[in-house]
Amino acid sequence: MRRVVWGTSLYSYLVTRHTGRAVRLSIESQIAECEGQVVAVLDFENVVVIDFSCADEVVAKLVHLALVGERVADLFILFRGVGEHHLDPIQSALGRRAVAVSAERSSGEPFLLGSTDGDIARAWSAICLLGRATTCGVAEELGLSETETGDLLEDLHARRLLLRDDEAEEYVSLQQLIRETEPPRLEP
Repeated sequence: MRRVVWGTSLYSYLVTRHTGRAVRLSIESQIAECEGQVVAVLDFENVVVIDFSCADEVVAKLVHLALVGERVADLFILFRGVGEHHLDPIQSALGRRAVAVSAERSSGEPFLLGSTDGDIARAWSAICLLGRATTCGVAEELGLSETETGDLLEDLHARRLLLRDDEAEEYVSLQQLIRETEPPRLEP
């Protein structure tokens, strides 16, 4: 498992399609250097402004790249540090393409951005709550059959909203995967 972390400190003002294209191409070049499964973490914590055209150029096109796998077969994207001021442009860009992405608020609370239905959102929330779980474990959490739950989890995986760990026969939230792979933080 490889992951790419993109910091936004150099791009606090994500405005204009031209800026968005430059940012997206930079992220795509980092992703292209990786092999296997890639989790791209886009940190919006220091983004003061993102306009609609930049959101379309960065957000929607990167999510589209993950879904069609043109350059990277196993790309997953997690947005971190998403604030209220980011929501309208990002939701609009994702909604126009009828796609969704895993996200975390500045507080660390996971949520889905974009277009989803109730059952998909419930299954995604359950896997976020559990972190890692088998189909049976998620089915118990949702009160659904294993078949129904398996279909939902496979749909979430196909939408690049969670990972499937074939070796452990589990599904893993992107947030859990990042927690497992980040080095421990040292206290001062």
